[in-house]
Amino acid sequence: MAHDQYTNEINCLSPVAIKLGQTKVCAPGHDTWCEVTCEACNERFKIGPNRTYGSRRSPEYCVRSLQKILGGDHKNGIPHSNWYELPD
Repeated sequence: MAHDQYTNEINCLSPVAIKLGQTKVCAPGHDTWCEVTCEACNERFKIGPNRTYGSRRSPEYCVRSLQKILGGDHKNGIPHSNWYELPD
């Protein structure tokens, strides 16, 4: 999908997780390390660092961080966001 078809572009320095299948946000300034599936609902996210600045964290650390966030969403009864900024 072309970037101009999204509503917003994410431009943060930290790694991000972007939900697949949505058309609200994209992160053109970020690479993709991997894809993560929520264990509770099977929604999928791509995780990646900022292309210019990289990340001090490993892909594995970011996967664990996202899994904790997604689990918290389910525990609190809230839907997953279209994107998450992950700790760096």
